[in-house]
Amino acid sequence: MFTSNNLIKIIKLGVYAALLAPLIYIPQTIFGTVFGKMIYFQIIIELALPFFIYLIIFYKDLRPKIDLLTKLILLFFGIIFISSIFGVDFSQSFWGEMSRMRGIFTLLHLLAFYFYIITVFRTKSDRKQLLFFVLLVGFVMAIFGFFERLYPQINIDKTTVKSSAAHRVMSTTGNSIFFAGLLLFMFFLSVYCFFIEEKRYRFAFLPLAAFFALIMFYTGTRAALVGFIAGIFFAVIYLFFKAPKKKKAVILVGFLLVVTLLAGILGLSKIGIGESKFINFKRLTEFSLKDADGSIVGRLLLWKTSISPFKERWFLGWGIENFDYAFDKYYDPHFLINGVNETFSNRAHNFYVDFAVMTGILGLLAFLSIFIYSGVKLLKKNYFKKNNASLFGLLAGLGAYMFFSIDSPSVNIMLFFTFALLYLVFNEDTNHKSEIINHKLQNSRAGVFLIVCAIIFYGIYFYNLKPLYAGIDFIKFQYVDNFEESRRLADSFLNRPAYKNEFNLFFGNNAFLRSGDNSLELRDWKIDKAIEILEKNPQLENKFPQLFLLGNLYLRRGSIFEDKNDFIKALEFYDKSLSISPKRQSVMFQMGTTCLFLNENEKAIEILKKAVALDENIGQPHWRLGIAYLTAGEETLAYEEFKNSMDLEFFGTIESESTQVASLCEKLGDNICALKQIAKIYDSRRRANPQDIENIKMLINVYIELQEYAHAKEYILEAIKLDPSLKEEGEELIKMINVEKNKK
Repeated sequence: MFTSNNLIKIIKLGVYAALLAPLIYIPQTIFGTVFGKMIYFQIIIELALPFFIYLIIFYKDLRPKIDLLTKLILLFFGIIFISSIFGVDFSQSFWGEMSRMRGIFTLLHLLAFYFYIITVFRTKSDRKQLLFFVLLVGFVMAIFGFFERLYPQINIDKTTVKSSAAHRVMSTTGNSIFFAGLLLFMFFLSVYCFFIEEKRYRFAFLPLAAFFALIMFYTGTRAALVGFIAGIFFAVIYLFFKAPKKKKAVILVGFLLVVTLLAGILGLSKIGIGESKFINFKRLTEFSLKDADGSIVGRLLLWKTSISPFKERWFLGWGIENFDYAFDKYYDPHFLINGVNETFSNRAHNFYVDFAVMTGILGLLAFLSIFIYSGVKLLKKNYFKKNNASLFGLLAGLGAYMFFSIDSPSVNIMLFFTFALLYLVFNEDTNHKSEIINHKLQNSRAGVFLIVCAIIFYGIYFYNLKPLYAGIDFIKFQYVDNFEESRRLADSFLNRPAYKNEFNLFFGNNAFLRSGDNSLELRDWKIDKAIEILEKNPQLENKFPQLFLLGNLYLRRGSIFEDKNDFIKALEFYDKSLSISPKRQSVMFQMGTTCLFLNENEKAIEILKKAVALDENIGQPHWRLGIAYLTAGEETLAYEEFKNSMDLEFFGTIESESTQVASLCEKLGDNICALKQIAKIYDSRRRANPQDIENIKMLINVYIELQEYAHAKEYILEAIKLDPSLKEEGEELIKMINVEKNKK
């Protein structure tokens, strides 16, 4: 069994199994499309590791050549490690975050994956089979994406708002951006297979590439579109200079036809022509620098904000996976424009900015050097072949895609696969197969193998399976109201060595948000337990999320038991939070609420005035200040702040507060203000329960009274769709609206 040939077969099997990772989705665990996917990948890599170690230790002639590409990759890893040692949180750097899975622990598995491929896939036939398998995996995912486009309800992300025309497909990746990145690889690898395959079926790779491109457009990801265009452009340039003179014109004409077709499709979608379940690329053409387009403005603000932390630690950075520390310290108040959720970030939505902040200039240059070296090498005489045009295009496309995107498990796996493919292109070995056959395992070395296996199995159990099951137990924990069962599940995921801080944070957030648990005993235990475990964190003083959460937990406990001491403790932790992130309005909002509970109205007003002053063009701080004025009995000042808030398109998120504001507006004789607030109340109810037609009827009446006839007609049509028996009445109402509109 243990001939070197068999060892190589086992490692190959491990590579093939690892390449199935993009298909893996484990819904039972936390972040099933990311954490579950990478736990599977890590286990497969570790299972193959003993065989790989034995092979490279005892069969020197089978070791891969450490060329310059590999040295650059190793240099990059070395800088990551050194940067993390001197960074702000080595533990977070090592394990990473479950929602991203790019800590040193996971990166080492990707590095092993790279070495597996360059060691055992050295012949052309091996390389082709591996490429075909990769494309098969991508094809299965694309087929899922195609049917997801037709039937959005099969989407694995059940929180997404579905619509057959506008739905952005994501397949098994859990995110449209992630899926788009993977499809970018698949497109260019399909074209590469077309060039290297010599048999007739090579032409099947062109429609396959077209299919990948179509599904990529269905993701609605502008970063992928930029990468796609850049990749094609550079691939064509590569082919143009390589081709003989008589074919240059053909290449140029073909390129112009593709550009014209793409421009035509996008242009038609821009003006709304040709949209259907099959064609809708409109989002790809939407580009705005207004605050309403949070995805663009938010990223630009992220990049701008990243300049300061880069300057502070420009040489080695903050440590891999420590972007959130930099973000918290240099938080810009304008992030609140798109909601409180946008005031937290652990990525810059730009690979280069991420590496610049987290690994400094050294890490960024090391990462770029891998791409630059590979691109330059493909232009050298020995490798300047038409076969490699798509690889050159892939490098360019990735370079563009990564400028606007974020890392993901599927993209990271394919990135290291591409590095390995480039290595094999640069170090092709045609005689390798005959050299391998003659080696046999020596029984005297079996002890070494068994020791390595024992270590690996220990790691698989404690650092992969245990965290995986902890994630499963956390999902169960969220839906259990039984006190004893909840405690048992909590014990299984709290204080684990891997991802300990994250599980503690998730538990604390659950305790804060689930204050309405059916069991009061369970509710109180959760809050007390969360406070206990969070306060034990030895790095607590440097962690904004934990400090802020502790403030929230003490505020929650104080509001339940009406304990003044809890409110005082909450303010202490909010103060510590602001010492880390001094411009965080969300902290000031909670401080203001706490002060109101303590009947310190003037202090609450003073704090919330500071929140308003940070950026007066955001509605929410005005709203919170208005609530403070209203509580203090300053109705006129409260009304002015509520008007400011509504003028800035913020109408509150808590119905009881919105009802108070509507009453205040009515009391002060501003019926328009009152009606607008009432409209937002019923709209919120409609979104919470879209089948309740009574909320829609109220919205129709309110918008007619406001003379906002376009909104009224929109809700009339929605009501008719829900209840066709209302069609005649609805059409009469629309006629009346049209008459009133013409009078106006």
